Amino acid sequence: MKETILIIGASGSIGLEVANRLIEKEKHVRIAVRDPEKAKKLKLNNSDFVHFEYTKEETFKPAFEKVKKILLVSPPSFLNIHKQVNKAIDDAIKEKVKLIVNISAMGTENDTKDPMCIIENHIINSGIDYVLLRPNCYMQNFKDLFRDFIKDDDEISAPAEDTKTSFVDLRDVADFAVQALLKANLKNKSYTLTGSQALNMHVISFLFTEALNREINYRKISEEKFKKILQGSGWSQVTIEGTMQLCNYIKGNSNSQITDDIKKVLKREPIKFQKFIMDNLKNWK
Repeated sequence: MKETILIIGASGSIGLEVANRLIEKEKHVRIAVRDPEKAKKLKLNNSDFVHFEYTKEETFKPAFEKVKKILLVSPPSFLNIHKQVNKAIDDAIKEKVKLIVNISAMGTENDTKDPMCIIENHIINSGIDYVLLRPNCYMQNFKDLFRDFIKDDDEISAPAEDTKTSFVDLRDVADFAVQALLKANLKNKSYTLTGSQALNMHVISFLFTEALNREINYRKISEEKFKKILQGSGWSQVTIEGTMQLCNYIKGNSNSQITDDIKKVLKREPIKFQKFIMDNLKNWK
């Protein structure tokens, strides 16, 4: 009987990327979702969907049954649901889960009051085997969150100042997560996942200008003005909070570090920002 790998947080891009890679490797995947019937529209072969909600503890046991490994994508810190997440982790261990691969964010370990850090420490102290992945800001934010700014306004408007960030491609993180789930030599360690370039928004706007063959400008704006723009565009409060958190990470000047963790484990260079743009060019046309 094939082992079952449970993915919690598959509604986000990284969870789905990992699920697809595991399915390609003919691994059996169980995906925890709020609405299993609705999720079936994803049409993922060799997988099943199970009802799971952090606020409903009765959904924990059925999700963890016969599961040996979990990919846990930590909820954003501003949701402040670390107590529920930790309860789920405890229940998973009771159901004899053997490994948790947790995806949080770069720098999480530096703030012990951060919900993501609290979750990480709970996993470490639980005694279960673990792999902690701390990716920098995803390049894909420019395809998702900043898409309309670039496509419609020919600019990147953000309160991100002039600081540099070693953006990482989500595909690299997904590839790394698969290795963490399948290879024993990565266990009980933490990894900071970054790209190989530290770029500020001026350089990024230049890269978009070259790739799109039209001028894309970077416009520095205040947090208050940025929030009003997002509200006026009909963004949900949760998405706005997440975007503001992202901008705060960037302008905090703490995300310029470059690591070689991806190169060491994947045996190749991380995807560069230029390739990310070219691979997704149609999104900004």
